[in-house]
Amino acid sequence: MSFLSSLSVLLLCTNVRLGSSGRILIPGPPLGSRWVLVNKVATELTRVGHDVTMLVPAGMEGYIRDVEKFSLLTTRHAEAVRYYRERLNKRVSLAPRGVWFLPQDLYSALSYVVDHAKLYELMASECEATLQQEVLNGTHFDLVLSDFLSPCAVILARRLRAPVVFLARGTPGGYDLSAAGVPSPAAYVPQLGLALTDSMGFLQRLQNGLVQLVQHVLTGRLLLQPFDTIAK
Repeated sequence: MSFLSSLSVLLLCTNVRLGSSGRILIPGPPLGSRWVLVNKVATELTRVGHDVTMLVPAGMEGYIRDVEKFSLLTTRHAEAVRYYRERLNKRVSLAPRGVWFLPQDLYSALSYVVDHAKLYELMASECEATLQQEVLNGTHFDLVLSDFLSPCAVILARRLRAPVVFLARGTPGGYDLSAAGVPSPAAYVPQLGLALTDSMGFLQRLQNGLVQLVQHVLTGRLLLQPFDTIAK
């Protein structure tokens, strides 16, 4: 989705009249290229008069571009901040190390989910801390805007009784597609990490289908289960 189309979708979903100011919440963490897109959209929204609030772990404010243009809410979570900084400084290696009985691309696709387990564990812990510390108590927002890296945005939007808009796609196990109800047939849609195209032979489709199944199970058990617990 391009920047302009993303902004158009956002403006249509703010539930406010054009020309009036809306209150928008953007939960972090501020990590990776996804955040760059969200940060650009947030800056444009402030330019046209909207009130944008960033929700990030205390100590990560320096990773927000044009931070002075936004209101800030922070969650105290020192362990998450240390890990996020290590990832941003590339001290956490996510490069898959192949094993002899699996092809490299197959191992890469499966390890992509496993390698994100620590990140999602800390994002879930940060999400829970935000609720326990009552960071959002007494606040009101017209919209929650997220890059969908952390499913916490959905939980916070539900608590705030506000709609949520996602500006990026591509998650471990493809849970963003499942959440949106987007068809993803294994016969035509290659899984992330596999060197396949939409024109696959029988064995390639079998490989793609098996990876899709395993990624779905691993994503549910390793990455999303902590968020399910928080949501309940």
